[in-house]
Amino acid sequence: MSKLGVNEHHQAQVVNYMRFSRYQRGQRLRAVEMCFEELKSSRLDETTYTIDEVTEMLDGLLSVVRGEVEGELDNTAYTNVLLLRQMFQQAEKWHLKLQADISELENRELIETIADFEEREFAGTTRDTDFNSVLRKMKLAPINESGGAALLHMKIEELEKENLKLSEQRIQLEKQVKSLGGSVAVSAAASSVAGGSNQNDGEVNDLRKKLASLESDLDSTSVNMIDKIAVVCLQFCWR
Repeated sequence: MSKLGVNEHHQAQVVNYMRFSRYQRGQRLRAVEMCFEELKSSRLDETTYTIDEVTEMLDGLLSVVRGEVEGELDNTAYTNVLLLRQMFQQAEKWHLKLQADISELENRELIETIADFEEREFAGTTRDTDFNSVLRKMKLAPINESGGAALLHMKIEELEKENLKLSEQRIQLEKQVKSLGGSVAVSAAASSVAGGSNQNDGEVNDLRKKLASLESDLDSTSVNMIDKIAVVCLQFCWR
């Protein structure tokens, strides 16, 4: 387990994202610096200025810088969503549902931990100025869909089909029980007067027993599905 509480592979992904973020921050900082340089080179050509002229220049500078900062904040939010999208798509291929604790994003202690980690990780290195150099330093590997991964996907699909089949059988039995139950209610009085047994009542009881048995099988299948997936996962992880 790494200093970030994740395995080495995931820590490498975090470092890649940090490298990309550092590049983006550097680009935005240079853009803000250029805003000031542009003002100095294009407007500061006189020795004295009136209050109105200074106010006009500062307002213009404020507008440009605000646009740069707002664009960077928007871009950061959108790239974070794209990163989450990648994670969720990979998780869905493994039939997993991920959750995020948004409140942890305001945890100052954790934020400082990440800042310290970044400082140590990139100590003595210069910030990349070219995006191609950022990509070259990233260690990207395709997701392996063969071997154990393919086996796991196949097993999950088989168990899901089995579970769906049992669910459909349960729905059909429930419909039959409901239909025969109505017939029993209509003929109950006549059967009581005649002193005979109600055949429909017996059929309903039989269907109810079948339904109970099927629900038990369905519950057992769900448990077995989880157990089987866990076994295949363990086998895959130990490959």
